[in-house]
Amino acid sequence: MGITLGELVREKRLEKGFSQTELGRGIVTPSMISQIELGRVQPSYGVLQALAERLESPIEMFLELLKESTEWKSRLTFALWLKDSHNYSQAIPILEELIGDPECSRDDVIWHLIQCYMEEKQYEKAELILESQLIEYREKKNKKRYIQTLESIAQIKMSNHEYEVARTYLKQALKSLGPSDSLREGKILFKMAQCCAHLGMHEEAIQHYQTAYQLMADRCKSTELADLCYEMAVSYRNMFVFEKAEAYTVKAIELYQEMQREEERIRSVLHYGLLLAEWGRLEEAREKVESCVEEARTIQLQTLEIKATRILAEIALQKGNDHEAQSFAQSVLRNAEEAVIEQGHAHYILGKLAQKSERWMEAMEHLQKAAHLFSTCKSVHRFIQAASSWAECSKRTGDMVSAVEILTNMHETASQILKDRGIIL
Repeated sequence: MGITLGELVREKRLEKGFSQTELGRGIVTPSMISQIELGRVQPSYGVLQALAERLESPIEMFLELLKESTEWKSRLTFALWLKDSHNYSQAIPILEELIGDPECSRDDVIWHLIQCYMEEKQYEKAELILESQLIEYREKKNKKRYIQTLESIAQIKMSNHEYEVARTYLKQALKSLGPSDSLREGKILFKMAQCCAHLGMHEEAIQHYQTAYQLMADRCKSTELADLCYEMAVSYRNMFVFEKAEAYTVKAIELYQEMQREEERIRSVLHYGLLLAEWGRLEEAREKVESCVEEARTIQLQTLEIKATRILAEIALQKGNDHEAQSFAQSVLRNAEEAVIEQGHAHYILGKLAQKSERWMEAMEHLQKAAHLFSTCKSVHRFIQAASSWAECSKRTGDMVSAVEILTNMHETASQILKDRGIIL
C-alpha cells in the first residue's frame, strides 16, 4: 500500500526538522497538523498550498495523493473540490477527461468545465463548447440551459469588447424567458445596460438599468444591486444628469459600506469626486478624492491610489493650479507602471499644461504618448481627445501636413476600435 497524504506531510515535516507547531504557525493549529498527519482530516486547498510552500515541496505531489485518497467518491468530486478552491487550472484537465465518462452527468461536467475556462480567461475554448451546446439545448428544448448558454456567450463577447454582438445573444435570452423569470430578466437587462453604456448608448442603458433595478431590488445579492447602482450612476454622469448620478452613487456607497466591501466603496467615492468635479463643485470633489488617496494607501490598494491621484491632478488642472496638477500627474507616472490607462491620463494632463504654456514640442510629446496609450486601452473618447490636442499643437507649430496625418490616423484608429466592438460608422 502506498504512502498516504498525511504520511507524506509528516515525512516532509521531519525532513525539514519542523515541529507540528512550527509547520502550522500562521496556517492551522498544531492539533490540526496532527489530525492531517493521522489521516483524520482532509485539508482545504488553501491549507495544503500553504503547507507545501513551507515544506518547499510542489503542491502537485500532495494533490496526486489526495486525488488517489479513498475519501473521494470520484474524480469528479475531486475536480469540484479544486474548482471550489479556485484552483481552476488543476480542475480543467480532470474535467476534460470526464466529459465522456459514462458515470458522470455530461451536462454537469461541461458546465463546470465552462466555468473553469471562463475563470482562467480561456474564452475561445469556452465559446467553442458553448456554441455546440447551444444547438443541442435548442433542439432538446432545455430552456434553462439554453438561456444560461446565451448569457455565457454574451459574457465572453463583453470580455472581448464585442458589445453589439453580446446584445444579440442577450436579446435572444430575453425572448426565451418565461413569465416567472423576472429576476433572471433583471440580471440579463443589467448586462444589456452594460453593453449599451460601453457603446455610448446611455439613454437606452438607463432604461435597462432602471427596469433591472425594479426587478432585482430586494431579490438579489446586495453586491449585484450595489454594482447596478454604481454603473447606473456612471451612465447618468455621462449624460450630465448630475442629480440622478449623485443619488445612485450615494446608494452604491451605502450598500458597499453595509457589506464592508472597501475596495468597491472607495471606487464609488472616487466616482463621486469625479462627478462633483464635472458638476463644478471642485472643493467638495477634492475633499472626497483626498480621503480616497489616504484610505487606498492605508489598505494598500495601489491601483485606486494612483487613480485618485490622477483625479486630483484633473481637479487641480480645472482649478488652474498648474503646479499642483503637474506634481500629481508626475506622481502618477512614477507609480503607474502597469496601469496603462492612468499613464495615458497623466501624459494628457502634462500635455495640456505644456500646451497652455505654448511649449508645443513638449506638449506634442506627452499628447502623442497619451493618444497611443488610450488607443492601446481602446478608450475611444480619450484617444480622440488626446489625438485632437496633439494635432492642434502640430498646427500651432506650422506643421499642417503632420496635423492632417494625425487627424487621418485618429479617424482610422477610432473607426477600427469601434468596428471591433461591432459599431460601423
